[in-house]
Amino acid sequence: MPVSAFVLLFVVVAGDDVRAQSVVPLANGPGSGGAGGASAGAASATRDVASSQGGSPGSVAPPTATGVGAVSGARPGRGRPVPPPGALGTAAPAPVATPKPVTPQPLTPPQASRASQEGASRAGPEPAFSGLGIFFDQDWLWLADIRNMDRNYTMGLAFQASGAWVRSSRLSLVVDAFDALTGVDALHQEVTRIGRSANRQPLWGETHSVTLGNGAFTPDNLNTRVPIYDDRPYASLLYLAISHSSSNPLRDDGPAHKRPYMWRSEVSVGVLGLHVADWAQTKIHERMRKASGEVTPYAPLGWSNQISDGGEPTLKYMVSHQRELSASSFHDLSLYFETNVGYYTGAAAGGALRLGRIRSNAWSLNSNPIGSANEAMSTPGEASQCCPPIRRRRDFEVYGFAAGRARVVAYNALLQGQFRHSVVRLPAGDVEHVVNEFETGFVVGAYGVTATFTLLAGRTPEYHIPNVAPRVQTWGGLYLTWQLSDAP
Repeated sequence: MPVSAFVLLFVVVAGDDVRAQSVVPLANGPGSGGAGGASAGAASATRDVASSQGGSPGSVAPPTATGVGAVSGARPGRGRPVPPPGALGTAAPAPVATPKPVTPQPLTPPQASRASQEGASRAGPEPAFSGLGIFFDQDWLWLADIRNMDRNYTMGLAFQASGAWVRSSRLSLVVDAFDALTGVDALHQEVTRIGRSANRQPLWGETHSVTLGNGAFTPDNLNTRVPIYDDRPYASLLYLAISHSSSNPLRDDGPAHKRPYMWRSEVSVGVLGLHVADWAQTKIHERMRKASGEVTPYAPLGWSNQISDGGEPTLKYMVSHQRELSASSFHDLSLYFETNVGYYTGAAAGGALRLGRIRSNAWSLNSNPIGSANEAMSTPGEASQCCPPIRRRRDFEVYGFAAGRARVVAYNALLQGQFRHSVVRLPAGDVEHVVNEFETGFVVGAYGVTATFTLLAGRTPEYHIPNVAPRVQTWGGLYLTWQLSDAP
């Protein structure tokens, strides 16, 4: 099956689910628009007329005298004038009141939770500049230091900025082009259309962001310049990721049982084989040796053997979908699906659980925001967290989380290389085509600042080499985001 089929199959299957939710039920009771409201107004006016003429409520008023022969004793054809209504003691009918036009109200499902209704009322256009983020991964952070020895995925650093400026500056054109080519733009537009019909405002739940990041991978032995053929190769990736997220926050716990969901698409444009990671790792190890007075950690000597050494452009397109399964003020459980085509090609499915004081949507969780580099779940959380029901800047939240997924790997350029010559690369037969990933930690957020502590993240072995023991790779993360404004 061609790799592009992953995207097409994913879009077709998930798109049916979105279209099934595109009709939002009208709220019952006063304020509901449509023909039903007009009919009720007309019926009420008719009952008023009948009551004013002495009839019982619900009866229809009799015809009034309006023409020749309508008055007793008049003979037709004689041209005898007809007395006006009321001249013979008959009460004139009350005028029929014209029903007042009904102003459409926000279409929130009748069983919607308070959080959903508040989110709909606060929905509005994406702020011009809504958030900033800085994300840091290291294989010696937190619990990862217990078992890691500076190997596999060893470090990552990324900066993120979000807001409508991404679209107005035309940076989003690249992801828009891929979305149009694959049909994912229809999924974004469907969520936008639901948002417009629900609150008569410019769309809700749209977020654009740009992330600049770098990730590095190393073999176990750093203290040699000789190519190592019985371990993973050195690899590094410098990338710019542009993403577009659309969310529908409405929740209906009634018979319809609708749950909030989110679509996200992202294009990562990058370069393999630069020596940014080489310089950074060398400096970090030098400072660590100076501080400890020991000979380790060694300076990494083998970066000249990395994948695509000297630089080679690369690209990845990713589409993900997240859907809430259950939620309350102290927990939520969600499912996550993802497909990638490019330097990482494959698909993943998993879920996330949060427990604690929660004031944000499930997709605001940044359990692994450097996923474009390390291939683990590229979480949809943006620095702005502006998708309603929005967590206002003054709200406080603290919760623990656990996330996991299974991933099918069709191709991994950071193990197998691309078109440029690489001294060390793994053949496709040595690559594990099914791996499992996990993250666990906690989040603290208040006054627009959110700190995510990923205490332990990891992945099962990515490759199997004869006579070499497989190893699980682990790392920790610290991710800070600043929400700069509330949505309107």
